[in-house]
Amino acid sequence: MFFYLRSSLRSLRTNLRFTINNITGFAFAISVCLGIALYLNKEHSYDRYNTNFERIVRLIDSRNNSSLIDYRVKNIIQSNFPEIWNGCLVLRSGQSIEVKTKEKGVYLNDLMSVDDNFFKVFTVSFLSGNDSAPFADINSAVITGTTASLLFGDKNPLGQEVLIWNNIPVTITGVIKDLLDNSSISAGLLLNSDNDKFKFYQSTGNSNDLSTYRWLFQIYFQLRDGTSPDALAAKINSSAYLLDPYEE
Repeated sequence: MFFYLRSSLRSLRTNLRFTINNITGFAFAISVCLGIALYLNKEHSYDRYNTNFERIVRLIDSRNNSSLIDYRVKNIIQSNFPEIWNGCLVLRSGQSIEVKTKEKGVYLNDLMSVDDNFFKVFTVSFLSGNDSAPFADINSAVITGTTASLLFGDKNPLGQEVLIWNNIPVTITGVIKDLLDNSSISAGLLLNSDNDKFKFYQSTGNSNDLSTYRWLFQIYFQLRDGTSPDALAAKINSSAYLLDPYEE
């Protein structure tokens, strides 16, 4: 064995450049493979922290290739398709918004407007507050631990008031753990979408025709056990012309 080892070392010294190139190439290939494996593992882990992640789907407007859909569509579809167990509205502000307390003001770019069902569809860990009905009224908000520390320091955030952009008063009624890095949904302050002032995106085809107004949200559904997302999508598409999204 010693003879073979000595012969190998002699060969390495004789062909040093070739050896270095081989080792460098091998190390680079291993690094690339590890990087790809780590990337795929992270992508595969997204949203799997949700208890029912396999049954959560997002509604897509395939005609416009958009996930932003008039919020009124959620209740219409949910009430017409028993395969859906629950649904929720989700929308990030898309811009930095000033949030003020009595002591300080900061700009946050992770405000999100959601309804109460968000906390039932997605797995959210509450640190304090009523986890069964987090929003006490339309002027309520739920805050993450990190954002609470940023705004209030060591003070208990529950019951504290903050002012959102045009001095809209909002009361903190719940504190949750920070949403995980491998979540496709992230926010530091969650506002009640029942408040029309927190329906961030509005569009209209004709400003004189109220029926053309849209209040855009992402719509998520949690399906019942055994429901095929593809079969449900086909069923919804075949019935779409029967659904009027502008009926209240």
